[in-house]
Amino acid sequence: MATLLIVDDNAALAEDLCEVLEEEGFACWPAADANEALRRLRRESHPPDFILADLRMPGMAAFELLRIVRTTPGWSQVAFVLMTAGIEEDVPLGVPVDGLLLKPFGIEQLLHALRSALQHRRSEDAAASA
Repeated sequence: MATLLIVDDNAALAEDLCEVLEEEGFACWPAADANEALRRLRRESHPPDFILADLRMPGMAAFELLRIVRTTPGWSQVAFVLMTAGIEEDVPLGVPVDGLLLKPFGIEQLLHALRSALQHRRSEDAAASA
């Protein structure tokens, strides 16, 4: 069972995403913001397979959360997908994100983004190991 950390200040959206993803066989860890997400990451014995984070949140920015995840041993292999109600250009080129979801999105788009992100992360990790 794949584990997904959902980071979004919209509690209703995070709850809905968890409900849908749990029906698809995922285990979900909701977090209201990046600081709560970091606390959860530190508390768990194993990192999640995915982090799905809203681009715009109060407090710590999603890009800072991504930077911390990518530079923390044991977390760098986690597939990281950003969600935004904006446009693709909101994510600057070169940001080491594994996927982007534009809101609103459906379950099929979400599942496709997660599969693609995991594949991307695995290929990035393989390239770094070579």
